[in-house]
Amino acid sequence: MRFIKDTPFAFAAFGLFLCSRPKQLAEGKRISMIAMKLYLERFNDPSQFATLSLAHYGFFAFTVLPLQTCAEKLREASIMSFGVGDVMMAIMLSQQALQVVSTLANHCFLYFFDPFAF
Repeated sequence: MRFIKDTPFAFAAFGLFLCSRPKQLAEGKRISMIAMKLYLERFNDPSQFATLSLAHYGFFAFTVLPLQTCAEKLREASIMSFGVGDVMMAIMLSQQALQVVSTLANHCFLYFFDPFAF
């Protein structure tokens, strides 16, 4: 099978589409993980890493990985985007990382101050 440089992103986008359908959530997770693994094993293009990270860590991975890990990965991708000169992608990644961190803060706040959590 021949892969082109946009193959990992196509897999990630299809995985996200499947995750939006309740009965195919597990399949969407599997395909999104395949996209990230495919990028890491066969492609090492820093300009593509930002787009794939936004799709993977910004919209999918926080359902299976700790939120702090997702925020750190988004921050790394943002720094890499600035390095290759893609300022708009770096700003989008930074905004998504802040959103993930605020979600983490909300979860912690609700856990500690919810009287029904115990």
